[in-house]
This record gives sequence, structure tokens and C-alpha cells, in this order.
Amino acid sequence: MEAIGQGDDARPVLINGTAGWWLTRRDADGVWNAVVWMGTPHRMVAVSGHAPLATVTDVAADLVIVDEATWTEALDPQ
Repeated sequence: MEAIGQGDDARPVLINGTAGWWLTRRDADGVWNAVVWMGTPHRMVAVSGHAPLATVTDVAADLVIVDEATWTEALDPQ
């Protein structure tokens, strides 16, 4: 897809049953992979890095969407 850059690619992917996109790019550091999907109607989620697609997808599949109170507590445990 030319829209994401020269030589890059985008393909559909499922993350825990939710449709999303796998994006890949080759650069001086190697192959960069990302998976992007809508975690909720108002929340886009993306996981990316210079790692194999399977690794990026496994990390993405392990994510759990939580409410704001749970997130705040996890960032600043008392």
C-alpha cells in the first residue's frame, strides 16, 4: 500500500476475534511490525516494534482493556 510508504505492507489480522491490521516496514534497523485494532468503539490499540510478527501478535493478544480506576491503580500502587 503506497499510503503507508515505499515498500511497506498492510494486511488484515484478527486480535482475539477483533478485526485489525498488520503493518510492516523494512528500514535500516530491520523489519518493523505492528498490529492495530479498535479495542473498544472509542479506543484504538497498537502494538509495534522491531520484532517478528508472531511476537508482536502474542503481546497484543495478551493485552486486557480495563477501566480507568484499574489503570490508575496499576500505574500508582499505594
